Amino acid sequence: MTEIIRSPTTGYVIADLEKSRLAQTSAYTVYHVTDEVDGQWYLLKISGDVPGNGRLDREALVLRDIQREVERLRSQEKPGTRDGGLRYEKCFPRLHESFLFKEQGNRRVNIIEIPGTQSVADLYPIQEWRTRDKVRIDPKSGAWLMGRLLKSFTLTHPIGIGVGTIDGGNILVNPEKHRAIFFDWTQAHQYDTYVPPEKVGEEIAQAATEVFIALGGDLATGTLPYDDQLLDTQYAELLLEFMSGRECNPDEAAKRFYKLVREMWDKEFHEFTTIQI
Repeated sequence: MTEIIRSPTTGYVIADLEKSRLAQTSAYTVYHVTDEVDGQWYLLKISGDVPGNGRLDREALVLRDIQREVERLRSQEKPGTRDGGLRYEKCFPRLHESFLFKEQGNRRVNIIEIPGTQSVADLYPIQEWRTRDKVRIDPKSGAWLMGRLLKSFTLTHPIGIGVGTIDGGNILVNPEKHRAIFFDWTQAHQYDTYVPPEKVGEEIAQAATEVFIALGGDLATGTLPYDDQLLDTQYAELLLEFMSGRECNPDEAAKRFYKLVREMWDKEFHEFTTIQI
């Protein structure tokens, strides 16, 4: 059954309530929707009830703050920089619209856009490689994935925003485009200035752990599966250091990670690769 959720600006079409429901948590439900005017697809989050509106309110506020910082950094780039040198706009979900859905008792609705992604089918939660598809990724695929997550931290942590939830379900990946984003910001933490170092260390550790697991790593032994892309243990050792929480500076973490990756491999585009387990 088709349903249309109307905002102050347009209507969002849910083609089939069951098939279009992508996820459900205790706080909200996520649907795949299209704009009834131009057919553009979005992810619609709707609060489970009015008392739960606060989490989606928080997400809307955080995503707006992130977008302002993205635009500020973009404005500082030299004119003519190819594709935007920093390209932070591709690292985060974008809040397209946020409103109260009066027909269902003023429940909060957030309309989320995933920049540079043609279809919702192009997105994969990182945990599904191991749990559903029974595959692991190769080290080079893990490198661009970890790099993207560290890049996100280099923007959010200095402006006092912590992701809050970092697990295999909240890291969405577009393998073809080499994109990786934290999707859910309803439990983000906001600080007066910057994120405290210990919290930075925790978030880097959580992200590194999810990448380590996606690589097929053994958490008990701290080892990665054999792969001819790895000539030594430096790659695993750096991930393990990040996983320990000792690295509390996002810029330094990104710098160290990319230095090692560039020493190990060339800069050519590496096609996303999975290996059966």
